[in-house]
Amino acid sequence: VKEIQKEITDNSPKIDSKKDVENLVSKLNDSMAPMNADIKFGVDRDDIFYVSVIDTKSDKIIRRFPAEKAVSVLDNMNAVTGILFDSKG
Repeated sequence: VKEIQKEITDNSPKIDSKKDVENLVSKLNDSMAPMNADIKFGVDRDDIFYVSVIDTKSDKIIRRFPAEKAVSVLDNMNAVTGILFDSKG
């Protein structure tokens, strides 16, 4: 587990504060808006440097991961929404 965590943090931008995590969560939720999905992102209750994926209907945590990993999730989501909702396509 420590090796996986090290690999994730070595290859990802650093998240140094609760404000960084909250800004990241806000961006993740903004990128989800066009998809009208029943999930949202939140700051993990147990550790502020983890991001949770939450089912909005049940308010249950589906998944949680380090905030640094969430940066790559955001990049991938932006790419997908760009492909799906690009006005040129």
